[in-house]
Amino acid sequence: MWLNARKLAHWFDGNIVPQATVGILLDNSFETIIAIYGIVMSSRICVPLDADMHVRNIKYISEDASLDIIITSSKYLKKVEEVNKGNKFEILLVDSDNNIVGYNSIEKIRMNVNADNFIEKDNANNSSTAFILYTTGTTGPKKGVMLSHANLLAATRNINKFMQIGPWAIESLPMRLSHSFGFARLRCVLDVGGTVILENGFLRPEKILYNMKLHEANAISSV
Repeated sequence: MWLNARKLAHWFDGNIVPQATVGILLDNSFETIIAIYGIVMSSRICVPLDADMHVRNIKYISEDASLDIIITSSKYLKKVEEVNKGNKFEILLVDSDNNIVGYNSIEKIRMNVNADNFIEKDNANNSSTAFILYTTGTTGPKKGVMLSHANLLAATRNINKFMQIGPWAIESLPMRLSHSFGFARLRCVLDVGGTVILENGFLRPEKILYNMKLHEANAISSV
């Protein structure tokens, strides 16, 4: 996972301007995780987008956050292209270039980028923005909350200190990584060297229970 995140971070360093804003419109997946960490490791700003979000809300956030790039899949490509009339931002696909011609893909980056060339930046105490998480907008327009590298690290360590989890944690995670709760659980478990069983929502509870038994889960995130 870390190797792939470093490859993506190195690609950002060579292709995307510093402090660029990068949207992620994906289901819960391995690619979502390496995108999150690759963006933050390269000192770009990550803007998670809910995959179920209406086109008008994606358009609003893309303009409000001045997105330079959106990472998505063929499943949501039509929606993203509709927002991107006028080519305001670049599109990076998780799919292979063999499937969709004309877009850069994470698969291509995995194959062609040498992670050893990436110079990792030390942002442990950095006050620069790492994430912009948007509110639900239930009481007005969605608002982008800017979170620094230091914010994210401090919150992660505080949660883990309170919950007292360790590398023994094997946590089922069906919560969306584009939401604050799901993202927090991801980074908290990984921070202590635990294991995340990533699920794509609660649509198939029998699959979640099967995977919990298969991987001997001892925790689950839910609401």
